[in-house]
Amino acid sequence: MVDVGVQTSPPSQLQTDLDIGTSVTNNSYLQMPVTSAQPLDTSFISSPKKDQDTSDASTPSPPPSPDKPDSDVSYVPSDELHDSNQSTSPDYITTEPKIIAFESCLKTLFARVVCTECGEPISSDESTILYNGTAMKVKFLCMSGHQTSWESQPLVNSKPAGNLMVATAIILSGETFSRISHFADILSLKFIGHTQYYSIQKDIAIPAIDNYYSLQRDVVLQQLQGKQLVLGGDGRCDSPGYSAKYCTYTFMDTLTGVIPDFSLVQVTETTSSTKMELIGFQRSHSNIEDANLAVDVVVTDRHVQIRKAMATDHRNKNHQFDVWHLSKSIKKKILAIKPKKLLSEVKPWIPSILNHVWWCSREAKGNPDKLEETWTSLLYHISNRHTFPGKLVTKCGHPPLSDDAIRKKKWMAKDSPAYEALENVITNKLILRDIRHLDRFCHTGSLETYHSMMLKYCPKRMEFDYPSMVAQNSASCCRQQCQYRKEAKDWRQWYAVLHDSLSKKHWQMDSS
Repeated sequence: MVDVGVQTSPPSQLQTDLDIGTSVTNNSYLQMPVTSAQPLDTSFISSPKKDQDTSDASTPSPPPSPDKPDSDVSYVPSDELHDSNQSTSPDYITTEPKIIAFESCLKTLFARVVCTECGEPISSDESTILYNGTAMKVKFLCMSGHQTSWESQPLVNSKPAGNLMVATAIILSGETFSRISHFADILSLKFIGHTQYYSIQKDIAIPAIDNYYSLQRDVVLQQLQGKQLVLGGDGRCDSPGYSAKYCTYTFMDTLTGVIPDFSLVQVTETTSSTKMELIGFQRSHSNIEDANLAVDVVVTDRHVQIRKAMATDHRNKNHQFDVWHLSKSIKKKILAIKPKKLLSEVKPWIPSILNHVWWCSREAKGNPDKLEETWTSLLYHISNRHTFPGKLVTKCGHPPLSDDAIRKKKWMAKDSPAYEALENVITNKLILRDIRHLDRFCHTGSLETYHSMMLKYCPKRMEFDYPSMVAQNSASCCRQQCQYRKEAKDWRQWYAVLHDSLSKKHWQMDSS
């Protein structure tokens, strides 16, 4: 077998009978008249591969003519430009630019191919095209019987690299196969089938993501060793309401934003979907303890089961509530005031009351008694009383109000029904009990932001099997780790980092 050149004469119309799929098709390439033996530049296409049964290693490629000027398009570059080691390396394949080529344009190019051994054009009846997902392979046979082939993609142990990259890119981009496949159908773009996609996902992509996540988690745990951690924890269900199939419980270090552990709980592991969050909390907390991390504070929402677990099983740790969750609960209680006439008098104060929750938590400095006293002092402020008796707090924290500010404010009379309705909310026993857990001014805002980002990889309106759900969570966690560890400045760099790991995993798994 020999390399092929490109005939410079204009191509005749190429007639083919294509059979969509991966089978060989009967493609007829019309014989081209040879008007020049000088081949065109083929440096922009992959070097054709010689069939082993008919190859002749001793046959050299035709040397370029020394008489041709620099602009001569018949120049054929040396083999140094087609280093096989570079073209099949993971780094080169993942970073090499890819294009969309129209089949008609490729056929026009193929019609110009001539045999570089004898100069004869290819046989119009003996050349075939094979499709394998996104890849194309063309087998050529010249009029003298010499055989050669050309492939549109490099192979990774007999697998087209493009098929592997498409399958992993779908996962890493947070998309689904059905959407991308539909996109390809609209463009009439050759694409892998669902069977091949799920096979690559199961055998290559998911193990690679899990492996990369494990490596990153080990680095994170090593960085957190010896530190007094403030961990924020929260559960995220895969569907709203009480019909969730999965619950992902995540612990995040509130100071650095890294995730030391997460746990995925399936509803079949429990008797009810309402118990998944507790199991995820216990499982992740146990993993963190097994890693010998020193946890000083655990920040959660006001989940009843987790509150009980912290009080009974983890008394040595300070259990704090997220400020945002408690302020949202207080707002709901205020909006539930009846009748609406009373609520209309209280409503103008809602923004100030919610701001007061955050201010009380910040000013407590770890003193829950001061926090509770500061919170109840709100009743004096809304009635235009800014000094009052108290053990730790005896006046409002704001500067003295001007006469104009006092005149414009809608103060509430101490003996009015609206004041009494609001007093019942502020002095509610559950509120007073839970607000004492805000004395360290902890919140899980970064974790809530991470959960919003997870929607890209784990949308609540789509169902995944368990291994896929774990991989989707691991991929989103890897992106979070890279972002906060300054390994990637944007999603493109993060994609390159993770995709490089996936590509190397392809080589390792296929070679075994």
